Amino acid sequence: MAAVASDEPHAEPPPIDLPEELISPEWTGFLVSTTWHGNYQYVLDNFVDIMHPPYLHDDTYTLAYGDKSDVVQIDDTETGFIVRRKEDKESNVERMEFVACNNAHARVGVYIPPGGGPGGFLRIIATVVPIDENSSQFNAWRMRKLDGWQGAMFRFMFNNLYEPLTWEVIEQDREILETLPPWPAPENLYQHDLGVARIRRYYRREAEAQVDALERFSEGKAA
Repeated sequence: MAAVASDEPHAEPPPIDLPEELISPEWTGFLVSTTWHGNYQYVLDNFVDIMHPPYLHDDTYTLAYGDKSDVVQIDDTETGFIVRRKEDKESNVERMEFVACNNAHARVGVYIPPGGGPGGFLRIIATVVPIDENSSQFNAWRMRKLDGWQGAMFRFMFNNLYEPLTWEVIEQDREILETLPPWPAPENLYQHDLGVARIRRYYRREAEAQVDALERFSEGKAA
């Protein structure tokens, strides 16, 4: 088969920026993937809504902790931003980070009770892929910083105990997001929604930039 030439400005595909947790031998974990019947933009909101766990997931193994009131703060990074709780930083969700690269994803640190063994916070690497206006594919790697026999033990415990607990949280998110009205919904954001407002602003600017680029391309072809 003859090679197909690419357009000259993009002769080579850009490298895929993978998070450390997926390529480092110091981390181990599992991918869970499921289809949600809701607009993907609601899933993006969920990635950075750091105050929803103590309300929606307060009866689960990992998220049944944390105060229901706090102040949300955002710290900018070179690749995006991190959402944190100002007062209660470690009893529920340590952080929700949005990484805006050519493989945009969220990195979430979730508290694990002592019975969950060593490895610190569970690190969730989450992505969402739009299927159509009313459905999307949700993917999440559940990772812990463990190797050797401890990593093997975590994998054994995940297969035999933690996986149903993981799906319990995922199903709670899915059920609530699938009940939301078609995007965009009428709503009133407030201080706890700082992360939601920021991620929406990012994607709006990206969409506007693509529209501008398409218009310039069309004008160039017409000329």
